[in-house]
Amino acid sequence: MNLSVGNLLTYTVSGLSTGNNYRFKVLAVNGVGDGPLSDQSVLIIAANLPGPPLNVARVYADGTKITISWTAPTDAGGTPITDFKVQWDYGSSGANWL
Repeated sequence: MNLSVGNLLTYTVSGLSTGNNYRFKVLAVNGVGDGPLSDQSVLIIAANLPGPPLNVARVYADGTKITISWTAPTDAGGTPITDFKVQWDYGSSGANWL
Protein backbone atom coordinates (compact mmCIF):
# COMPACT_ATOMS: atom_id res chain seq x y z
CA MET A 1 0.00 0.00 0.00
CA ASN A 2 1.27 3.49 -0.83
CA LEU A 3 -0.20 6.37 1.21
CA SER A 4 0.75 10.05 1.11
CA VAL A 5 0.94 11.41 4.68
CA GLY A 6 2.17 14.96 4.08
CA ASN A 7 5.33 16.50 5.47
CA LEU A 8 5.30 14.41 8.69
CA LEU A 9 8.01 12.39 10.42
CA THR A 10 5.54 10.09 12.17
CA TYR A 11 2.35 8.39 11.09
CA THR A 12 -0.08 6.06 12.83
CA VAL A 13 -1.26 3.14 10.74
CA SER A 14 -4.67 2.00 11.98
CA GLY A 15 -6.97 -0.87 11.15
CA LEU A 16 -4.25 -3.49 11.62
CA SER A 17 -4.94 -6.94 13.03
CA THR A 18 -3.80 -7.46 16.62
CA GLY A 19 -1.01 -9.99 16.87
CA ASN A 20 -0.01 -9.79 13.19
CA ASN A 21 3.50 -8.77 12.11
CA TYR A 22 4.15 -5.83 9.82
CA ARG A 23 7.12 -4.21 8.06
CA PHE A 24 7.25 -0.67 6.75
CA LYS A 25 9.14 1.34 4.13
CA VAL A 26 9.02 5.11 3.57
CA LEU A 27 9.98 7.34 0.67
CA ALA A 28 10.41 11.10 0.42
CA VAL A 29 8.77 13.21 -2.27
CA ASN A 30 9.85 16.59 -3.63
CA GLY A 31 8.99 18.74 -6.64
CA VAL A 32 10.88 16.38 -8.93
CA GLY A 33 9.08 13.24 -7.77
CA ASP A 34 9.44 10.18 -5.55
CA GLY A 35 12.83 9.33 -4.06
CA PRO A 36 13.96 5.76 -3.42
CA LEU A 37 12.33 3.63 -0.74
CA SER A 38 13.98 3.34 2.66
CA ASP A 39 15.22 0.02 3.91
CA GLN A 40 12.39 -1.96 5.45
CA SER A 41 11.78 -1.71 9.17
CA VAL A 42 12.34 -4.61 11.47
CA LEU A 43 9.33 -6.84 11.93
CA ILE A 44 6.84 -5.00 14.15
CA ILE A 45 4.00 -6.80 15.88
CA ALA A 46 0.68 -4.99 16.36
CA ALA A 47 0.53 -5.59 20.11
CA ASN A 48 1.37 -4.09 23.50
CA LEU A 49 3.09 -5.30 26.61
CA PRO A 50 0.90 -7.47 28.84
CA GLY A 51 -0.67 -6.13 31.99
CA PRO A 52 0.56 -7.30 35.40
CA PRO A 53 -0.36 -10.72 36.77
CA LEU A 54 -3.08 -10.59 39.42
CA ASN A 55 -3.83 -12.18 42.78
CA VAL A 56 -0.28 -13.12 43.77
CA ALA A 57 -0.70 -15.25 46.88
CA ARG A 58 0.99 -17.80 49.11
CA VAL A 59 -0.02 -21.40 48.46
CA TYR A 60 2.44 -23.12 50.81
CA ALA A 61 5.32 -22.18 53.06
CA ASP A 62 7.69 -23.98 55.41
CA GLY A 63 11.12 -23.14 56.78
CA THR A 64 12.95 -23.46 53.46
CA LYS A 65 10.47 -22.82 50.67
CA ILE A 66 7.43 -20.81 49.65
CA THR A 67 5.01 -21.70 46.85
CA ILE A 68 3.10 -18.82 45.27
CA SER A 69 0.35 -18.65 42.67
CA TRP A 70 -1.08 -15.90 40.47
CA THR A 71 -3.68 -15.25 37.82
CA ALA A 72 -2.78 -14.33 34.26
CA PRO A 73 -3.17 -10.65 33.30
CA THR A 74 -6.60 -9.64 32.06
CA ASP A 75 -4.84 -7.92 29.12
CA ALA A 76 -2.26 -10.09 27.36
CA GLY A 77 -1.34 -7.21 25.03
CA GLY A 78 -2.67 -8.85 21.89
CA THR A 79 -0.45 -11.93 21.82
CA PRO A 80 -0.40 -15.05 24.00
CA ILE A 81 1.57 -14.97 27.27
CA THR A 82 4.63 -17.18 26.78
CA ASP A 83 6.43 -16.85 30.10
CA PHE A 84 6.27 -15.46 33.62
CA LYS A 85 9.26 -14.23 35.63
CA VAL A 86 9.23 -14.26 39.42
CA GLN A 87 11.15 -11.77 41.55
CA TRP A 88 11.40 -11.65 45.32
CA ASP A 89 12.70 -9.39 48.04
CA TYR A 90 14.77 -11.05 50.76
CA GLY A 91 14.66 -8.07 53.10
CA SER A 92 11.97 -6.02 54.77
CA SER A 93 12.82 -2.71 53.09
CA GLY A 94 11.65 -3.65 49.60
CA ALA A 95 15.02 -2.60 48.19
CA ASN A 96 16.51 -6.03 47.47
CA TRP A 97 14.48 -7.30 44.50
CA LEU A 98 16.16 -10.18 42.69
